[in-house]
Amino acid sequence: MAKSLRWRLQIWHAIILGLVVSTFGVTIYALLHQAVLRDIDAKLLSGARTLEGVLRSFPPRVLDEGWPEDATDLQNESFRPAPAWPPPPLDDRRPRPIRSRANAQRTLALPQPTDGPEADESLFYAVFAANGEPIRIVPESLSIPYTPPAGKPTFQQTGFQREVHLRGPHHTAIVVGRTIERPLSRLTGLALKLAAAGASVLCLGLLGGWWLSGRAIQPIAHIQHTAARITVTDLHGRIDSSAMDSELQGLAEILNSMWSRLESAFNQQIQFTADASHELRTPVSVILSNCELALDRPRSNEEYQQTIHTCLRAGLRMQTLVNDLLFLARADAGELQLQATDIDLSQLAHEAVAMMQAVAADAKVHLECTGQNVRCYGDATRISQIISNLVANAIAHSPANSSANITVTTVADWCEVSVADQGPGIAPEHLPRLFERFYRVDDARSTARGGNGLGLAICQALAEAHGGHLAVTSKVQEGSIFTLRLPTKALSSEKTSGNVD
Repeated sequence: MAKSLRWRLQIWHAIILGLVVSTFGVTIYALLHQAVLRDIDAKLLSGARTLEGVLRSFPPRVLDEGWPEDATDLQNESFRPAPAWPPPPLDDRRPRPIRSRANAQRTLALPQPTDGPEADESLFYAVFAANGEPIRIVPESLSIPYTPPAGKPTFQQTGFQREVHLRGPHHTAIVVGRTIERPLSRLTGLALKLAAAGASVLCLGLLGGWWLSGRAIQPIAHIQHTAARITVTDLHGRIDSSAMDSELQGLAEILNSMWSRLESAFNQQIQFTADASHELRTPVSVILSNCELALDRPRSNEEYQQTIHTCLRAGLRMQTLVNDLLFLARADAGELQLQATDIDLSQLAHEAVAMMQAVAADAKVHLECTGQNVRCYGDATRISQIISNLVANAIAHSPANSSANITVTTVADWCEVSVADQGPGIAPEHLPRLFERFYRVDDARSTARGGNGLGLAICQALAEAHGGHLAVTSKVQEGSIFTLRLPTKALSSEKTSGNVD
């Protein structure tokens, strides 16, 4: 499972979706929790402000020291208490002198909720004098410790009790609180609902993610199925990428191109094996047939010598073919060793032409070489071999009393050697395969000249080993032009000194 792309996608999808859902749920719960507490705190602070307003009408003596032991002392104090809460009717709003301690305490009162969602919540409050003596505590059975008042209202929560502490006039301390068990229980129920909703969303998201991941990797499964059907004997299968996404279309096109190249390589290998076998079969048959004839009955010395010469020619042809095949095999493996130096390409062309003059004279073909002081980088022996092969090929395909022109030029960062003949030319359908191994435009004529169809393939391999290439242009009845292009500068050390004889 750890190696499964679908499972890895599903795990990451689950992690991300879980983080999103949990973050959303926690955020909603935190916002609602803060909103509920802010509403409770606002009501508690409102009650504390009400008590603060009432205390402002009390005599300083009570606010500083609390209630005196002798309650009759209060009757000698004249002060105007603040109106009770809720306010009385308009016709009843008039100052009432406090005649007793009980009358003064009744003015320090907050209403208990009797209906609505707060009906079951108990409200408590306490007022302390500046010296810490309680002025009033409601309910009286509740023990509320005295806390020195701070400069601004402070809120505290202990268990299910929420309190506000406020400093009143003359440094009195006011505490107003209530139980918040019911709001917290409602928040807990909301949290459970959010958790259930989040779990449902997570499960639905995972199911959807599993379906989407299956759809996403379906093209990969198609690629895998197509690749599994491709074998050495069947390389025709290709991936249909028309319905794939653009990211997978590129992969499918690359794989299709790779399989096309493999199919072409296998076909070339099969054709190469068949052609090589065909080329070797003729000299082997010649050797065997001549040996059988020589052994059939006694022969004269002249007949034995003739037989030996025939077998020798067949053996030399086999040796040439085997050497050419070995050379191409080494070229394919990148094992050619080039002794690359800075050389005068025009001088090599003139030397090759001079070497082929005798052959050209026998064929009644005039050779002409033009170009001076063209330098390039490469192996002089191998480049001379290419030029000689091209000149020999031009002589072989040129009619009598015609000419072949060898031109050496420089084009940008390349050196070019062009060999043009006035032969019959090459039909367009043969040009793409001209440099294939054992390929002959005219098999009968090439065999008659002793060729084995590997000469141009060897020239192309040598040109590519130098970082160049060999090209041909031809028109029927107008002749052909073979162009060798080589770099003027040195190649990288991997191509010039390591594996390039």
